[in-house]
Amino acid sequence: MNTSTPILIYGAGGLGVELLDLCGRTVCYQGREIFFVDDFKFGSVLLGFPIISLNQASKDFPGAEMILASGDPEGRVKMFNAAKSSGFRLPTVIDDTASVSFNACVGEATIICARSILAARSQVGSNVLVNVHSIIGHDVFVDDAAVLASMVNTGGGCRIGKRAMLGMGVTLRPGISIGKNTTVALGSTVFSDVPNDVTVVGNPARVSRKK
Repeated sequence: MNTSTPILIYGAGGLGVELLDLCGRTVCYQGREIFFVDDFKFGSVLLGFPIISLNQASKDFPGAEMILASGDPEGRVKMFNAAKSSGFRLPTVIDDTASVSFNACVGEATIICARSILAARSQVGSNVLVNVHSIIGHDVFVDDAAVLASMVNTGGGCRIGKRAMLGMGVTLRPGISIGKNTTVALGSTVFSDVPNDVTVVGNPARVSRKK
């Protein structure tokens, strides 16, 4: 890794400042120059760090590492595609305070935030966000562009589909499958499989609407 090149945080919102903190805690990013990239806020400053446009980032820092700061599955997909087409590298980012099993697997552009746990034989796809204090149990599979908010707890053997969104404090019983494009509302407890393209809420979680 070239420590003379900057780190680009794509998205100058709440998650962006969380990832700024992550970079400060994580040894491989300490001491690197940091820029936020945001086409709606460029030209301003956030916490003392400049915000530039994606086009400017492409001109000034071609091929630099870019961390995607969106907590929304569709937003992550759009950012991923834009960053890839602009030639940026999308590293896997794991907070130094996270606990990741030596036989867990984590894909490209995935972010594992502070105090989260990835247990044995867990598999996390590309462009996934695992926010703070979340637990991915043993043998859990998380597909691409899924988002786990803070304090999510997945029992062993669960499967989480592409672009699924699990809100804060969600709990999954072991062996549960969550469909693609599905949202599990914050605080919900899931005892049975959830299909694609729905929103579920409650304890026990039930379908509240179809997308």
